[in-house]
Amino acid sequence: YRYSVSVAFYPIDSRAAGYLEPLSMPLPIYPPELMRAGVSGASSIRFSVSREGRVEQVEVTGATLPAFADAAKLAVKQWAFSLAPAAKNSTFPTVVECRFRFGLSEDKEEKG
Repeated sequence: YRYSVSVAFYPIDSRAAGYLEPLSMPLPIYPPELMRAGVSGASSIRFSVSREGRVEQVEVTGATLPAFADAAKLAVKQWAFSLAPAAKNSTFPTVVECRFRFGLSEDKEEKG
């Protein structure tokens, strides 16, 4: 199988969208046991970003399987953000939602 992991994230407070800049956003590692079994899935995570750009209070808000939740949570705990100068008058921490999709597709390359 070929695998993909995609993420979409958005601040709950839409005013924060313009000043949160990702510095580091490693993607989750696809759970090997689910990849071998050909299982796709998703997870949702909610976390807060401190005034210093650190990720805090990471919680799983939904997942098709616990292994997808664990992989996503582990990745998000490694994220860091930079804040635009306009953020200095904003309320912190700001809450962010993100959704991960873990997908598989069969490798259809012809061997010749």
